[in-house]
Amino acid sequence: MKEELAKEARFERLRLERTPTGDIVMPLKDEHITSDEPAHVICPVCKEDKRVSVMTEDEYWYRCPSCKYLAGKKKRPPSSRRGPMVV
Repeated sequence: MKEELAKEARFERLRLERTPTGDIVMPLKDEHITSDEPAHVICPVCKEDKRVSVMTEDEYWYRCPSCKYLAGKKKRPPSSRRGPMVV
């Protein structure tokens, strides 16, 4: 019971946020970021299952290591590669 209450309290420290690509993530609210608890993003899919799963991130994506949910962080620039030449 205590563990469930602790998880619920942790979720209250997060906010829902839409990424520039339209996906949903749950970052830690700014007022809760400290040296002991750095900024991070929780998976909204795992949250629905009452799991706390910190997403990994790179330049373009947030990825959940538990359920494999993928959220776009920003749009990729257009590819500079051109298709095959048609003669």
